[in-house]
Amino acid sequence: MRNLLFLTQLIAVLFIAPLQLNAQPYPKASYQLEDDGRTLAKWLGSESVLNLTADPAFATVEKIGEKAFAACRSLKKVTLPGKTSSVEAEAFSECDELSEISWNDALVSIGNDAFFACKKLKRVDLKSVQNIGNTAFSGCASLEEVFIPKSVEELGYAVFYNCRSIKSFSVDKENESLASYKDVLFDRNMSYLLAYPRGNARTVFTVPPTVTIIAGRAFDNCSQLQELTLSPRITMIGKNALFNCSGLQKISIRSSITPELQGDAPLNGIDLANCKLYVPEGAIETYREAEVWKNFVHVEPFPAITGIPEDSYLLDENGTTLLRWLGGETEIDMGADPKLSEVEVIGAEAFSVRGEHLTPNMALLSLKTSPRLRKIESVGVWCISLQEIELTEGLEELETAAFSGGMFVREIKLPASLKKVAGVPFYNFYELTTLDLAEESETFTLMDDMLVEKGTNRLIFTPQHRNRFTIQIPNGVKIIGEDAFSDNNFIRKVIVPEGVTTLEKTCFLGCDWLMNVDLPSSLTTIDFRAFARSQLLDSVIVRATTPPALVIGSEGQTPFDRIGDEAVLWVPQVALEAYRANETWSNAFTDIRPLENLPSSVNRPTDGKENITLANHVLNVRATGKISVFNSAGVRLGSGVNNLSVALPQSGGIYLLNIDGRVIKILNK
Repeated sequence: MRNLLFLTQLIAVLFIAPLQLNAQPYPKASYQLEDDGRTLAKWLGSESVLNLTADPAFATVEKIGEKAFAACRSLKKVTLPGKTSSVEAEAFSECDELSEISWNDALVSIGNDAFFACKKLKRVDLKSVQNIGNTAFSGCASLEEVFIPKSVEELGYAVFYNCRSIKSFSVDKENESLASYKDVLFDRNMSYLLAYPRGNARTVFTVPPTVTIIAGRAFDNCSQLQELTLSPRITMIGKNALFNCSGLQKISIRSSITPELQGDAPLNGIDLANCKLYVPEGAIETYREAEVWKNFVHVEPFPAITGIPEDSYLLDENGTTLLRWLGGETEIDMGADPKLSEVEVIGAEAFSVRGEHLTPNMALLSLKTSPRLRKIESVGVWCISLQEIELTEGLEELETAAFSGGMFVREIKLPASLKKVAGVPFYNFYELTTLDLAEESETFTLMDDMLVEKGTNRLIFTPQHRNRFTIQIPNGVKIIGEDAFSDNNFIRKVIVPEGVTTLEKTCFLGCDWLMNVDLPSSLTTIDFRAFARSQLLDSVIVRATTPPALVIGSEGQTPFDRIGDEAVLWVPQVALEAYRANETWSNAFTDIRPLENLPSSVNRPTDGKENITLANHVLNVRATGKISVFNSAGVRLGSGVNNLSVALPQSGGIYLLNIDGRVIKILNK
């Protein structure tokens, strides 16, 4: 028994002793804390490995102070306290042996030069970090890859300057401030080239045509580069941006205006005697006479361009997705261009013009896709001057508003290859009167000029043309699909035939002039927001004796949100009490009446007078009925009944006046 007790005590000592050893706090002589215990002001010890989360003395530390660990040359690994939210300027500068550092999600700020010249630091996890100061990681010679998460909002000047081993930058696609492209770091809009990876081995690089400014030190010491093509939209090259790019043999600039070069010796380190400068032929003398640029011995004409210039567009890194259209071309035949013919996807907002706000492309008149194109994403082609569209076989998918603003397009033929079409693929196409479909289509059919999915009898889309006031859904349709008629500003009445069972969400969302709806007895389900924002809707007929299910959205949205305040629901007499007792229906309609009492016609009194005046950009309308004014993009500027006064933009333009379903064009000079 005594031996057993001794053995138990021995085991306890063996296990407890190491735990006590690990729990030992760091000597107080090794550090200095501010009086409130929230700032680690200075580390004085010589430890090589620090786990500051293990010592309760640092439990309240929120800040690593300025130069707190500066020049701690024995430090190799450190874990910051769990509450650390800020690493101040030069906090770990010149920690020569530091190879690993970690922190919790509390860290949001890294100060200027915080890790300056940490030559052995191989990786950093920037999770949760929001702000990174100037030259914060400058001189971190062992960093090879940098991933910037979506949390990062601000990046200081030359954060990764002189990091000679970095091969690539990558940025989370959800980051709202930054972007990466071909391993290079940019701002979100890709107008500002921030940093080129100095350790990348490629010898040829073309600056994307979106770029207008190259940041200071962006290409600093990239001696491996031999050929560099600059964007024709570049206006400024920052201080030392091309410093010591000693391997450059060729620089091409497709701009007739010389970019501004900042700094005293902006081309220092480039062999100006042998590096050739290629510029537009008509701009050769301009460059030869311009300050600094004139120091190039060889200034030669840029090779002639045939077809669409590559600086008119931006493709993804694989060359298969059109990300941006930047050029002013009026006609595009994608199949006739060697690079555009390989594009498989036109990306979301590809043809939108970037600025403070997105605006439409005003130049493009005609677009022909290529056989390789498979998909056009949402608002991919926002071109309000578009007149002709030719969709070639091979196209498989059109997302919502894939084409937007084509107010002059009258006819579209859909290829047989289409497999998936979202609601309203052609948005604000007010003159679109003819929708055609290749006979070989196995997925879709046309019913009364409406696109219907064969397998499900689901109505996908119908043209929005301005003279279609009453919609009679074709017999044979079973489902009216999501967004099928959304934002149609012209329809006033919808008649849904027997056989239709489901109205999907947002199918009639935002139909500003929709006033009457007639729904069949076969209807079983109306999804949330089906008629939302149809503010003039005042009469809804439902012929089903069993109240159809009204689907409520996750945020409480109902199928009839924000319809007319005095809307009346007409239902069969035998089902009247069932609708009134149904909570969702009675919440949607306070006035539920028997269908048998519905008047066969309603006479609207008129005074026979109509007056329209436009003076000093103010449109005044007096007429009988509902009045609304829209701009050329289909945005409603004002509405009223019998009288309306709207101040139009002083910039002028064409506006659409809708008087009780009749459309009049108004020229505001």
